[in-house]
Amino acid sequence: MRIGLGLLALLHLFLIPSKAYCQPDLNRFTHATNSELPITTGFALANPKLNQVGVFLIDNRQIHAYGLNERLDVDRKIELIKQKRTYDQIVGNMVNEYGYTLFFNNKKEKSVTYLRFSFEQNGIDLKGDLPINLKTKKILAHFEYQDDLHILTVEKKEPVFYLYRIDKALKMQEHRIDGTYLELLGSSGRQVPVQQLLIHANAEISSINLSGNDYPIGLTESSANFKLYRQENLLYLTMDHQYEMTQMLILDLDDISLQSSTFDKPELEKRNTRPKSNSFLRGDQLAQIIQSSDSLKISMLNIKTGTRNEILALSRDDEESGFSFSQKKSWKEEEKQLSTSQYFRKLKFNPLGLSFIPDAEGYHLTFGSWNKSEESSGGSNAAAGMGAVFGGVVGALISYAIAEAVSPEFQSYSRFANGKTSYARLAVSQQFEVSNNGNPDLNLFERIDQYSKSQEKELPLLLFEFQDKTILGLWNPKYEVMSFHGF
Repeated sequence: MRIGLGLLALLHLFLIPSKAYCQPDLNRFTHATNSELPITTGFALANPKLNQVGVFLIDNRQIHAYGLNERLDVDRKIELIKQKRTYDQIVGNMVNEYGYTLFFNNKKEKSVTYLRFSFEQNGIDLKGDLPINLKTKKILAHFEYQDDLHILTVEKKEPVFYLYRIDKALKMQEHRIDGTYLELLGSSGRQVPVQQLLIHANAEISSINLSGNDYPIGLTESSANFKLYRQENLLYLTMDHQYEMTQMLILDLDDISLQSSTFDKPELEKRNTRPKSNSFLRGDQLAQIIQSSDSLKISMLNIKTGTRNEILALSRDDEESGFSFSQKKSWKEEEKQLSTSQYFRKLKFNPLGLSFIPDAEGYHLTFGSWNKSEESSGGSNAAAGMGAVFGGVVGALISYAIAEAVSPEFQSYSRFANGKTSYARLAVSQQFEVSNNGNPDLNLFERIDQYSKSQEKELPLLLFEFQDKTILGLWNPKYEVMSFHGF
């Protein structure tokens, strides 16, 4: 009997999951359909006003919408057969007490079509078109502000912005914003119209927490030279294609006024090559980094007062700096340590980025580079680089266009987990001094990443906020089961 109890106790120890992997399994459901087509993408929209969640699973023929109650049980289901060139590209969404409205680029009619999914009405209870022709425009941002959907575009052939504001009644206001007076410099140092900067093939624009959810930002997002931020009624567009300066546009969403500013970056005293640089904005603080093949500097600039605080100056030869650089390969690979000189070598062909999060002690700051060659054949679809299952890819279920429009949280996580990164993480005090407290604790995306690695046959697909939790939706493609896990 003693031997049996000892074996049971030992077995119990082995069966207890690691604390890092132990996340509550909130609920799950099985996808059921007559189409027999595999799910190719999906997203979730939390609706706090109705205390429910809409989960949308999409195959090549249909949109399957599940209405989940406060316990994440499936209450209702709506199925919609897609129409080619009408329901392919989602460009925005609106969630309120009337239901879940999706906005599509209707290329056939050169307009934006909307459909409102109402689980209480068991179907589509409203459908219509808005006079927005996206053929001649590039969408820069879509977000909700004051319960209205905002879509910001720029004309492809002239320096003009259009801001479309759509209210709960699906009535639209159009604001034309003239940008002809803006004095902006291109990469060559010559003055160029704003649309030439923004529609260029290399002008990938990252949206940083436009939805208001304060998620971690990975190097795949922060290394973009063009970034959009929203802080209350102000929309900021930062441009870092010039290594000497950060150019910034500020759009006031209340009075629809547009201003521009320029902020110099710190200078490198020692450099053998043309440096790279970037910036990251949070509140009034603009973190700026400049780096060459042999040195780097990081500073924090208050954009309201003009006060600059130096954070870090580092040389390639400074192996006694005490900094620990890490390299993380793509999905499910372990990190390895890098020396300072190894870090500088790896940056040569890769984009540079940084981000920071404030806390009670000061700031947690991350800087480094992202290896674009690690990106999958999915191009700008960050989710497509998360690993291999589905014909080669974990998380290749959610297209870039859909993710940006309806699931920016999942898109941020996908970018965070994607690609090979070489980086350092710093704790910075309120006096802007690098602290010796060691590396910060794991952030939300790192904890999600760690947990997802333990789920061999399930793929991250959904990420949303509901009932004061961040909820991860894992998809089992073999059995078509969706499970929910709280963080």
